[in-house]
Amino acid sequence: MPTRRCFRTDVEALAKEWREGGPLTSGTWTASGNPGAKGGEAQGFFVNSDGLTGYAKPSKKRKNPDEPPRAAHEKIASDLAYDLELPIPPVRLWKRAASVPDDECCCAISLVPFRPAHKWGIIENVPDAAQRVRDAISDAASAMSVFDTWVDNQDRMNPGNLLVNEDLTGGIIRYAYIDYAYSLSYGWRDGPAPAVARVVGPYPANIKPNTDVIAETVTAIETLPEQNIRDIVSRVSDDFITPVRRAAIIEGLLQRRGGLRGAMRQTYGAPL
Repeated sequence: MPTRRCFRTDVEALAKEWREGGPLTSGTWTASGNPGAKGGEAQGFFVNSDGLTGYAKPSKKRKNPDEPPRAAHEKIASDLAYDLELPIPPVRLWKRAASVPDDECCCAISLVPFRPAHKWGIIENVPDAAQRVRDAISDAASAMSVFDTWVDNQDRMNPGNLLVNEDLTGGIIRYAYIDYAYSLSYGWRDGPAPAVARVVGPYPANIKPNTDVIAETVTAIETLPEQNIRDIVSRVSDDFITPVRRAAIIEGLLQRRGGLRGAMRQTYGAPL
């Protein structure tokens, strides 16, 4: 399947390192803002390390065990997307020191893949720019519809969860789909995961789906080695996710990919 990633070569080199290396970061990261100051459910915050900028989340401990293990979800989605060549930024897990008792120590750091990174909610208010972006990302959006359906992403239709950068001098448009806190065991809890009943996307919603790309992506997920899926989820430690949730995610991903083609065919039709 052709790659749907559009990151610079240095970002892709780092993505390879973060995918193939251990899940935990070995770098020293420093908060560049007050954790939680930007609000949001996860109260994330920007961090820096050796010239890199990332977005860390969550900053506060979960209030009850049914809240999603956000950091684990972010890492799992990023690694699956890397293997499938889909445009989700690289992610590493981070054990940070707590400053106050309710600080969350088990965080995910999502690399900021380009600067400036504009949220789609800003771009869509500029009609000419919005149309250029839609044209550039239509195939990626179609592919992400399949991926988001597979992992049961319940927060895709969100103007803050698509980042865009347009280089007007070179005519290059880069994009990144972010935020997988509300996927996987957010809805599945301790399992079993439900059958695929709801197709997500494409996003932005007014992009015409490319059924050839959708079919290619379904096939890529169906043929992704089972061991890859097991390894990606299994290496997330008990600090970040319970063994029961980890097992539910593995079995859910394996079970749900068998229902992807039928769900996509029902929604999009041929050539699926």
